[in-house]
Amino acid sequence: LIFLLQKKRATAQYEFKAETEEELGFSKGDVVTILEEVDSNWWKGELHGQEGLFPAAYVRVLDS
Repeated sequence: LIFLLQKKRATAQYEFKAETEEELGFSKGDVVTILEEVDSNWWKGELHGQEGLFPAAYVRVLDS
C-alpha cells in the first residue's frame, strides 16, 4: 500500500503564470507534486500549500 501514498513530482521547465483561481502558477525549477492527471494537457498539482491546474507540457516528471 505504500506505493499508493507516493505522489509523482515534476520539475517546472518553464514559468507558468496562473490566470484564474483554479490554476497553479510556478517558476522554472519549482518541484510540483502531481495530484491528478486531469487530461493529456492539464494536470492538478500542489506547490507551497496551493493547489491548482497547470499545463502538463510545462513540467518534466521526476523518476521515483
